[in-house]
Amino acid sequence: MYISDGGFLLSEERRSNAGGKRNGNGNPGGNKDGEAGATVGNDSDKTVLTKILKGIGEIKVELAEIRNMIRKENPSTVTQANFDAVRKLLPIRTVEDLDKWAEYLLDEEMKLLFGRFVKQIGGANFKDNLKRVYKNIFSNAFALQCSWLGQKNNYRISTTAVIYAVKENMFELYPQLQEKEFEIISSEWFRHARQRLEREKLVSTRLMRQHFNIL
Repeated sequence: MYISDGGFLLSEERRSNAGGKRNGNGNPGGNKDGEAGATVGNDSDKTVLTKILKGIGEIKVELAEIRNMIRKENPSTVTQANFDAVRKLLPIRTVEDLDKWAEYLLDEEMKLLFGRFVKQIGGANFKDNLKRVYKNIFSNAFALQCSWLGQKNNYRISTTAVIYAVKENMFELYPQLQEKEFEIISSEWFRHARQRLEREKLVSTRLMRQHFNIL
């Protein structure tokens, strides 16, 4: 069972562990070991909650900065400054970044801005467009940790808020698009992350050698 705490999820197990150990009668404490366990559990839970509250605070600050940037512009028009606000938070490099974006997309202004960002990327056709969108949103290093359906113990990316937002906006651009086509191209893009990352490293190494004149 899960409960929501400021947009983050806390498991029932974590909540139950917060109370420390119980004696044979099911009551807290009962001996010094039990009391020590309760103290450790409470301290651990306080640390977790502190981190959660800190994360919530950081997200609120970032959203406030983005809203201020948007409101300085005409909200009915798409501007470079609007897109810069999104690019500041991309690409997604970690699961923590992905979780933050789940929170960002709960904000209607941010959701609208993200949709505009996705739609302006463009491409030669749907497949090219979708790949370019993913290239702008996810780093190859993070994509390597993911798979569409979570195969091979990878992170399941298909059910995340970011993917839902991408899908919604791509379907608005391509109303004739079939969901199966979206899934196939998306799955393929994440499956080929290793090859892209290797090419990325080769290019980076080549540029570094050129910069320092290393043969």
